[in-house]
Amino acid sequence: MASKEKQVCEICKNQISKYKCPKCVKKYCSVSCFKSHKENDCHQKLSKTDNTIINATESQELLTNIPDLGIEETEDRVLPETFQCLRENPDLLVTLENPHLRSLMTNLVSSPSPAKDMGRAMKEPIFLEFADQCLKVVDNNSQVKAGINVKNTG
Repeated sequence: MASKEKQVCEICKNQISKYKCPKCVKKYCSVSCFKSHKENDCHQKLSKTDNTIINATESQELLTNIPDLGIEETEDRVLPETFQCLRENPDLLVTLENPHLRSLMTNLVSSPSPAKDMGRAMKEPIFLEFADQCLKVVDNNSQVKAGINVKNTG
């Protein structure tokens, strides 16, 4: 069995890296290295397969500048309006303040095996609560779009 090779911090180049930047996945060892990286040289990857955490301004820009990718509408595609509802939902905003949930999500974003880590995250009560809240918002939004009367059960 091959041992997991330890990698050196890409910022200070002195310590073993323990973390990955959620935007560009550059490896770093400490808060000070992360802050230095964030202030000086963090560049978000532009790959279509990236899953990155973005700030509110970037989120708004993405919602208002959605490119036409020629993707046909399907019943399981989440529309921009639904993302807006997710972003503005007060229950989700409170849940997202939980440091453990934020840590789980950051780990998922930078995970080399997201499917495996998603399985682990789904065993965490706070992550399940978050997922349920997201699904409730998406379902309610879908029903409203379909013209079904939805009562707020939150």
